[in-house]
Amino acid sequence: MMRQTGDMMKSYEMMWQRLPLHTCANARELGGYPTADGSQTAWHRFVRSDRLSFLDDDEREFLYGYGVRTVIDLRGSQEIAEHPDIPISDDVAYRHITLLDLNIADSRLDELMKSDREPQALDFYGTILENTEGFRKVVHTILETPEDACVLFHCTEGKDRTGILAMLLLSLAGVDRNDCIANYEITRENILRKPYYAHDFAQAGSRQKLMGSGPDTIAVTYDFVMQRYGSAEGYFHACGVSDAAIAALRKRLVVSA
Repeated sequence: MMRQTGDMMKSYEMMWQRLPLHTCANARELGGYPTADGSQTAWHRFVRSDRLSFLDDDEREFLYGYGVRTVIDLRGSQEIAEHPDIPISDDVAYRHITLLDLNIADSRLDELMKSDREPQALDFYGTILENTEGFRKVVHTILETPEDACVLFHCTEGKDRTGILAMLLLSLAGVDRNDCIANYEITRENILRKPYYAHDFAQAGSRQKLMGSGPDTIAVTYDFVMQRYGSAEGYFHACGVSDAAIAALRKRLVVSA
C-alpha cells in the first residue's frame, strides 16, 4: 500500500532501517541483523523508538500500516504526564512498563557528581537491569501481541532503557556483540538531530559519557550481562521468564527457516 505524504512516498511493506517519521528521530527496525545460526532477525516485528508524543495523522497511519499493534512505553509516570504518547489507533494496545524512573536516576547521578568518582555506565544501566520485574512484564506483553504483528517499544529518546531492551532482544536472537553495540551507537547521530538535545549534550560536561551513546557504554553493559548471567537468555531467566516464554520470544525475533 502506498500513500503520498508530503514529498515522500511511504510504503508500509518496505524494509525501513530508520522509519520515515519526522516527529521521531530514532524510530528504528530490529530486523535484518544476521544471527549465529545463519538466519536474520525478522522485519516488521520489533521497532525501537523515542517517544511518540508528537505523531501526526500520516505517521499514525504509517505505523498502523507497518503492523504496530502494541506500544510499550518504558518511561516513568512524570515523563508520560509531561509528554503523553499520541495513540496510533484505538485497536493498538498501549502498555506502560517503567524500566527506570528518571527522577530516581537523576538523584543517583547527582550524588555521584558530588563525589570524587567519575560516573560510569553501569551506575545508570546497572540500575535499569536491576528491574527484573519490569523486563519480565515486557516479555509477557510482547507474547500477548499477535505473532504476525509488530511491537514498538520506546522511552524518551530511545537511548538508555530502549537501548538495553534492544540489546537483550538482539542478543537473544543470536546477533553478535559487535552488531548489538553498533545498533546502540546509531542512536547518538539520530538524537543529535534534535536541537535541544545537541545543546544539552554540549553543556553536559562530565555527564556526556552517560548522555552520549558511544560504544563503551553499551559494551560495558553487554559484557556485564554476559559475565553475570552467561547470556541474554540467562538474564531473562533471572527475571523469572520461563523456558517456554523465552523460546516463544526468540521465535518472534528470528526469520523462520
